[in-house]
Amino acid sequence: MFLIDGLKRIYSYFVADSVKTHKISLIKASYNNLEQKILSNYPPEKVAVAILHTQYAQELVTGIAERRWSAEDVMRVYCLQSLRLHREYNFISEQFMEDAILLAITLDAKFRSTGRLVGPLHGLPIALKDDMDVKGYDTTLGCKCGCLQPKHLDAPIVECLRTAGAIPFCKTNVSWHLLSAECTNTLFGQTLNPLDTKTSPGGSSGGVSALVAAGGALVGIGSDAVGGLRVPAQHCGLYCLKPTSSRLPPGTTNNNTLSWDTIPRVFGPVSRSLPNIVTIFRSLLLTHPWRTDPSVVPISFDHALYTSTLESRRLKIGWYTNDGFLRALPPACRAVHTAVTALEKQGHEVVEFHPPKTIQAVLLLTKLLVMDLDSPCTFLREFQQDDLGEPIVPLMLLMRAPMLVRALVATFFERIMDDTVVGQMIRTLGLGGTTARFRKGPKAAAELVQLQKEKEEYQRLFAEAWNEMDGMDVLICPVHAIPPLPSVSFPYTSAGTSYSMLYGLLDYPVGVVPNVTAVTAADRVHDTLMYVHGQEGAPPPVNIPGQPAVQSHGHHKGCFNFLGILGVEEFNSRLAEGVGTEASVAVQVVGRRFEEEKVLAVMELLRNGLEKKNSY
Repeated sequence: MFLIDGLKRIYSYFVADSVKTHKISLIKASYNNLEQKILSNYPPEKVAVAILHTQYAQELVTGIAERRWSAEDVMRVYCLQSLRLHREYNFISEQFMEDAILLAITLDAKFRSTGRLVGPLHGLPIALKDDMDVKGYDTTLGCKCGCLQPKHLDAPIVECLRTAGAIPFCKTNVSWHLLSAECTNTLFGQTLNPLDTKTSPGGSSGGVSALVAAGGALVGIGSDAVGGLRVPAQHCGLYCLKPTSSRLPPGTTNNNTLSWDTIPRVFGPVSRSLPNIVTIFRSLLLTHPWRTDPSVVPISFDHALYTSTLESRRLKIGWYTNDGFLRALPPACRAVHTAVTALEKQGHEVVEFHPPKTIQAVLLLTKLLVMDLDSPCTFLREFQQDDLGEPIVPLMLLMRAPMLVRALVATFFERIMDDTVVGQMIRTLGLGGTTARFRKGPKAAAELVQLQKEKEEYQRLFAEAWNEMDGMDVLICPVHAIPPLPSVSFPYTSAGTSYSMLYGLLDYPVGVVPNVTAVTAADRVHDTLMYVHGQEGAPPPVNIPGQPAVQSHGHHKGCFNFLGILGVEEFNSRLAEGVGTEASVAVQVVGRRFEEEKVLAVMELLRNGLEKKNSY
């Protein structure tokens, strides 16, 4: 049996590898003479420079309306810009620039004949993450099994962008199957961070974030389930918005990687400028996406909420730097304190918040991510032809391992390492792993129903904790416990993702404000064990309601926090090498469900406060 399975996998690998070779040859052919074609009707240098110096999407569209430049001019400028930058940073997975230029020419013709723009984003170039369907092109998810399968329709969010007048012109690189906070795969290679090529651009939306950070577009669209857009936004010094699910239309993508119905993947904008985030979000809602996609809730942009929040003189801002799973490292803590201080100086009230039962939430989310109604798990069924030779994450290795091996590894962490959390996470992988073949149909469905109930119970628990803060408007917390590190460091930093994972489970809207502070050489943690377990640089530990009891030396009972120690040690070693110093550190601004406008307004208040602080 094992021999037959092994032979099948080897055969599948060679088939997939031949598909990859053919795909890469097609992509290379698409670049033949592309730069010359773009330059064939390129605008005068003065116009091109003016276009590239325009920071805001609204100004770019206004320039088209005022006939200072055309949509074709804008598209040719950004196509050339991104193409040349791609050679340095490798962020494009597939381009359709010639199609984009033809569409821009069509928009110009309509504008000349009618005198009206087709929409609020008329002629705006947009870069997409390679998990959104574009008619006639693959949605690869960075893997071979997605090659040579062009989509027959645009994704709903792509349709909305086109309706608003925007022009998608390329797809961008992602982590393998969107499974890690990296941006590398054997299909398209490693994407580099334009801010610091030694550090990772993050993932899974690392390609679109790198492109926008480098100046290849004013705006990109990425996706986020447990931090896939927010982490790259921090790494690349960008603003972004992860909306509540169903607020914006979906990507109608190859959803074979995670249980998206339980942990929804949402799509949102990323940009170097906060006004661009507001413009894109508002413009997409102006297309009334709920009229064509019933999964979208019919909520227009709430100008009253946005304006009233901006004008409010006394908001209540919650904050935290220790979620009970891993205390954020010094740069992330400093970013949060800098942010709340900037808001406090504007007259707003700031209060410390304690997220309830975060360890329970992380374990629940892990179960939901690997749970699937089919058997065996979707990971194993769909992607076995693709993973040989890939940079397989530890998650996949453990999911492929026999049940006995997982049990032994889990027991090692629980009994020897005194880390029950990692032990439970490893045991959790069996829910959707090879053991699923012995638990077909109703039993698997019953497990998923039970997990959904547990998720709803935790969502109610968190809502109660929020309500107990007596009118708290938003929360501010780290994006990730551990600042940007070199590529292929995700296994060492996985513990720090609890700060972003939580709001995927809760389905709360979250915005990222970048460049609040930066990593310095002085941020080195001198005693890893004491820091992770709550003593170094921290007040005496206290028992947090809803969290496991804390021992006198400050760590949770039965939680040695192996992953946290691994992450801190990696941070220290890279800092000693001078890697990651001056890296951008951001904060998350978290709101309640469907209150994106309040989140955006507080982001604006925070941005103004930080700019005022830096101007002194």
